Amino acid sequence: MNSSTLAIIAFACPVVGTLLGITAREYEVFGLLTERLGNQNIATRLYISPRTVEKHVASLIMKTGMPDRAALQNYTNANVDPRRGPADDAS
Repeated sequence: MNSSTLAIIAFACPVVGTLLGITAREYEVFGLLTERLGNQNIATRLYISPRTVEKHVASLIMKTGMPDRAALQNYTNANVDPRRGPADDAS
């Protein structure tokens, strides 16, 4: 399996994501990226600081192999139904 396939599996199933090193909070940030929110808006929704969001996004970029935030957002839009969120995609 290549890294893109592993990333899709990881984000479709939180348990697999955890096994691959994706934290629960990174998973929540990943789901909110489908809405194209900025760090401040994501931080407000999750009750964390914008700097923490920035770190989670940077970590997700590394773990998915995406080159930048725009690519990560495109990736989330292709792999997550924004009406349901990443957790519901496994069903």
